[in-house]
Amino acid sequence: MVRKTSAAGFVGAGSSASTSFIHTSAPSTPAGRARRVGVDSSTRRSQFCSRVPVSTNTRSLVRGGRLGLDLGFSNGHFETQAWFGCQLASNGKEQAMNLRSTLLMLFVVLHVMLTAACDGGDTHTTAQPGLVNIKVGDEVASFVPWHVSGPHAGKTACPLCVYAQRPGVAIWTNTKGLTDAAKIAAELDRVIEALSPRSAVGYVVLLPDAGATRAQAEVSLRAAFAATPLKHVFLTVADRTGNAKDLAKYALGSTTDAATTTIVYVNRTAATIYQNLGKDAESLRPIKPAIERLFDDEEPYREMAVAMCPDDEPGERLEFYGRVLDEHGQPLAKASVIAYNTDATGLYVPRGSTSRTPRLRAVAVTNDDGWYRFKTIKPGPYPDSDDPMHIHLHIDAAVHKHTYRTLWFEGDPRLTSAKRGELDAETVIIRLRKRDDGVWTTRLDVKLKGS
Repeated sequence: MVRKTSAAGFVGAGSSASTSFIHTSAPSTPAGRARRVGVDSSTRRSQFCSRVPVSTNTRSLVRGGRLGLDLGFSNGHFETQAWFGCQLASNGKEQAMNLRSTLLMLFVVLHVMLTAACDGGDTHTTAQPGLVNIKVGDEVASFVPWHVSGPHAGKTACPLCVYAQRPGVAIWTNTKGLTDAAKIAAELDRVIEALSPRSAVGYVVLLPDAGATRAQAEVSLRAAFAATPLKHVFLTVADRTGNAKDLAKYALGSTTDAATTTIVYVNRTAATIYQNLGKDAESLRPIKPAIERLFDDEEPYREMAVAMCPDDEPGERLEFYGRVLDEHGQPLAKASVIAYNTDATGLYVPRGSTSRTPRLRAVAVTNDDGWYRFKTIKPGPYPDSDDPMHIHLHIDAAVHKHTYRTLWFEGDPRLTSAKRGELDAETVIIRLRKRDDGVWTTRLDVKLKGS
């Protein structure tokens, strides 16, 4: 919506100038904080409550003008307002110049406004303090709740430990949020089903009322979910007494109106945080895209990585991982993956050795989700050879054909056009990326053929 108004006295008493304003507003997604930026060209002073870049060097463009951008939230909706005020001098020449400047600065305001509006879809990730007061980028800490349903029903287990680095969603709720938590869990259950065979984990964590026993909390949880059948999402109770030390890492809110906090995470790191979802169907829509975008960054099961070399092996650290799939594209458990590569000098065995068994080697067995993971070093190229550096894989699984893979590395100077022309079905070119800890990493999924 665009609304044009005018007002007098904007630039102070005694001025004969008029001031023009152009307001724009645009709805966007729910979010958790307001942003405002203003520029006063008469003082060359800018005011910021958030990082929205606007140049403060506007004196030469607009005399006594003001330019700004308001981003805020009203009734759960994201609103953007751009405002612009300009003193138009009585001199016709200056007036014409300022009119051109006005149009130029309006373009700047609209550009900033639209950029901010496009970014607004994720501003909910910085929501106000809620039931659980961790922030995006924080570690999602391990804790040991009592499992009311799911594969560990009737005992305690740490979801972060059991399900490791796969994408996950934890729905934290107190007793007053149970109705909304059931709606969130039902939607999450549908999303996880739709994402198959990609695997995500979802669970509800009930924080009992002060003084309530675990048994009482379990009764409340079961009653709230009695009409909500769940296939993938399981229910837990976080006993404040038994989990006091671990729950302290979540900075539990004590004085807040938040009834639920939903944490979407991967690699034990919070990626998106929502407060009080479930009030209506529209509020549940972001759950699926929030999980989907994590699969590109997913590095599952770091703790299950099989070492192909000792930790002090010379060379650049490399971890590679992936899933073994059956002929239908479904995860294949208990497949064996043999991996081996040269050392940093390009040798499989030390010079003079009579062994033909590669020194840097290991065997991994895929887990129930079909994942394997290795840690090694970047292999060196063979001495006196133009072959690219590479890693060998042999994959075996019952009632499937034995499969070979040779991994070449994008960016290897030996990977020439001629070599690319030699590619066969067993050779793949992988692209490495470097993590913040300096370790190179890549993913390779392998689909087997039935025997």
